[in-house]
Amino acid sequence: MNILIVTGNPKEKNHTSLIAEIYKNVSEKNGHEVRCIDVYDPLYCPAYSKGARLSDDDPEKKIISASQELITWAEEIVFIHPVWWSNMPAGLKNWIDSVFVPGFAYKYVNCRPVVMLTGKKAKLFCTAGSYAPYYNLPIIKFFTPLHLLWRYAMLGFFGIELIDFKVCDKMNVNNSCPPEGCFEAYLRRVEYSAQHIH
Repeated sequence: MNILIVTGNPKEKNHTSLIAEIYKNVSEKNGHEVRCIDVYDPLYCPAYSKGARLSDDDPEKKIISASQELITWAEEIVFIHPVWWSNMPAGLKNWIDSVFVPGFAYKYVNCRPVVMLTGKKAKLFCTAGSYAPYYNLPIIKFFTPLHLLWRYAMLGFFGIELIDFKVCDKMNVNNSCPPEGCFEAYLRRVEYSAQHIH
């Protein structure tokens, strides 16, 4: 399977990169081909979202095209980011706005949206500083703004199916980052997902 890992964390030292590394290592051991995008890497960081309106020789177009080529190549896309105010960091949102544009991710036919990225699966792994147990309650978590945004407003609009959604909360409770054993347990869940859920 072709797996694309997309990370979005502007902080140099972060848990996001560790999650990505573990998922990548487990997947490669299982024979999958893995490629990675860090949306804060200049290679994949659009200045702003002009998307398809760019001319072919514009440097921004080349940056966006590089991401689109990897998305087209991927059968599974793994998004990893911290939760900031119940959402993703701004750089990741800018990347999505710039890359998943009309004509690539969706189009309109007779004023109705038509998905263009069907057949792909996605997973979402996040970390949250606050204590937010609803992220892990079996039914309630599916109605959180974060989950609804990713599953329906974005991925579903492109035709990509979200098959796994995990949030590690309490990452900054009482300035202990995170409580002992919390993140380790979360990483085991990430490993399990890499092994079994495709």
